[in-house]
Amino acid sequence: MQNHHSLKYIEDNYLLLLIILLGVVLRIYDLSGESIWLDEAVTSQVSELSIRELIQWMIAKNDNNPPLYYMLMHFWVSLFGHSEFSLRLPSVIVGTGSIILIYAVGKLIFNRTTALIASLILAVSVFHIEYSQEARVYSLLAFLTLCSFYLFLKTLSGSKTLYIIGYVITSVLLMYSHFYGVFILIVQNIFCFTRYFVNRDVFSLSLSKWIVLQLITGLLFIPGILIWYKNTVAMQGGFWLSDPTVVDIARYFYHFSGRDYILFFLFLILAAFSFISFQNIAHSKNIKDIIDIKDDPSHKSFLSNVNGMYLLLLWLFVPILIPFVISHISTPILHTRYIIGSSLALYLLAGKGIWNLHNKRLTVLIPAVILLLSIWPLSMYYIEAHKYQWREAVSYLESNAEDNDSVFVYPAFDAMTPEYYKDRVDLQFLPLTSESTGELPDRFWVVIGQFANIDKQAIKREMLGDYDLKPVKNFSKLNLYLYERE
Repeated sequence: MQNHHSLKYIEDNYLLLLIILLGVVLRIYDLSGESIWLDEAVTSQVSELSIRELIQWMIAKNDNNPPLYYMLMHFWVSLFGHSEFSLRLPSVIVGTGSIILIYAVGKLIFNRTTALIASLILAVSVFHIEYSQEARVYSLLAFLTLCSFYLFLKTLSGSKTLYIIGYVITSVLLMYSHFYGVFILIVQNIFCFTRYFVNRDVFSLSLSKWIVLQLITGLLFIPGILIWYKNTVAMQGGFWLSDPTVVDIARYFYHFSGRDYILFFLFLILAAFSFISFQNIAHSKNIKDIIDIKDDPSHKSFLSNVNGMYLLLLWLFVPILIPFVISHISTPILHTRYIIGSSLALYLLAGKGIWNLHNKRLTVLIPAVILLLSIWPLSMYYIEAHKYQWREAVSYLESNAEDNDSVFVYPAFDAMTPEYYKDRVDLQFLPLTSESTGELPDRFWVVIGQFANIDKQAIKREMLGDYDLKPVKNFSKLNLYLYERE
């Protein structure tokens, strides 16, 4: 009997299982192919601290991330080590979990077909694969965003105690994973309060019960608020991000589409289609008739179609627009990877746009086209080096440096990264600062990272006054120089 149920489940869900398998393969393939870069090196070093030391480090360094991810990695590294593969594997796991969750959320809001299409888009998304192969928090941020929305919808639809508890827990974890999780809760609150003022209800919840849930969530996040406040004060002295522009908002959607212009325009068109009822076009007499605000017979969600679309629009734009405004009245805080949660709403809208065509052939053909169009950005992602090639640079240095050679790293904050790969005890990697240039040895190496706003030529000119510049070796995003005194 159990085998029969298993076979029946596979038969009913084989498309979803194939999509999940595809997503796993794309996320785990060549997982250790690239070197770790600065942020991943931070993850490696911080995860080796005790929980107490970790918290102390965060407060002292004003790290702009809450502690949840580092704490999880602390326990992971203690069990599985901190090889490149091991460090990145948790991101693969939660990235795969997001494929399952976007399907579950899509079914709750719309229908199974829309959910399957959205899960396929997510499975082959270069944008999400990149963060599923990085030892940073962003894949977890997307996963917890979907967890929060799933339990948010289940809470509104049934108000069962288990869903309510799950919603509070996942929402708190979301905010402790990244401060941008707060904007996801703002989305949910805007939705619930506007629903109440229009319909005088919040589905199965009373307004007072919803407010109590938000107060409990806020109380559980008080330690995070204190960390957030301290980091915000520190950021007022300057942050590495620049003021975002309207053009940047379009660029975020371009990144969500895998940095491919054809997919970019296709997703925007499909998202626009999600608002159009193609069944009514032939018989419509005015524009109001073709706006997709009515539910079709397949719509099984407790949400009306208009409520589902409204929720997705909030989900798509609020986590972008609020930080955009903050960036222009205070310190710039908006970056593509921070708004990874908004990309999920775009994929759901694109899936709904395909469903709205109400054409079985196009419902199969367009996802197949998306799959084919994704091959090129995927191949470029796997073929080209995107991270700083510290593994190759350190290997070259250890093979070519003389005994007790010093290696200076610029910018200074990246000096910790090569320590992850270093084997030679006598080879020192030192931060290159204005102080260190005053007492340089007769022979030394300089590694310059291609970070934004770094003037490599100025550094080279400063060194050439008393030194001969030897042949240069370049790696992806790293330039290596050897200097010897004249």
